[in-house]
Amino acid sequence: FIESPGLAALMGEHGVGQAFCTLIYRPSDTACVFVSLYRADRNAIELWRYDVATGDRTELSVRGTNALGGEASPDGRHLYYAVRSGPAFADDVTLPLWSIERRDLANGRTDPVVKNICSAMRPEVSPDGRLLAYAVRQDGQTGLRLRDLASGADRMLVLPIQRVAQESVSTRDLLPGYSFTPDGTAIVLTRGGRFERVPVQGGAPQPIPF
Repeated sequence: FIESPGLAALMGEHGVGQAFCTLIYRPSDTACVFVSLYRADRNAIELWRYDVATGDRTELSVRGTNALGGEASPDGRHLYYAVRSGPAFADDVTLPLWSIERRDLANGRTDPVVKNICSAMRPEVSPDGRLLAYAVRQDGQTGLRLRDLASGADRMLVLPIQRVAQESVSTRDLLPGYSFTPDGTAIVLTRGGRFERVPVQGGAPQPIPF
């Protein structure tokens, strides 16, 4: 999809001091890409949606806020992302900085989904759309939690994992990418310098040979 004319033009239109933080592709009848774009001139991270075929783009973020890591629901109706008010980077910050928001892609309505005393970041939706994984800070470490989107039940899945970068300029997102397996029974992530498979129902992470 990077070879599409519209996105090829997009990649060349932004100058010095701007960088793509995350790029999430979701194939569908109207395939699109969700991009977080760091703007040094605004000290902000914007969230955009691009049509793969035409390159038509729509900004989804609101001026004065930052949005990172757009993750679409399996049915294509909602977009989950981390949001932060104020500048993308500032000295002497106080937690929480980031929370997770959900946007209805049909009507533009936004709703808070997760707020945590030490921030909530890097959302990932399970293949069946039932679970939301996200990163938090707890006791000076970063952990991955799971939330049942229907019931609101929420639990820690694994702690610690790779440390989040919420106190820095997050030009590569707040946490390295991770993903549910296609059957939704586990999450694959990087931890301790290796790939690991973490069962969703609980249990010790298992190393993946690489």
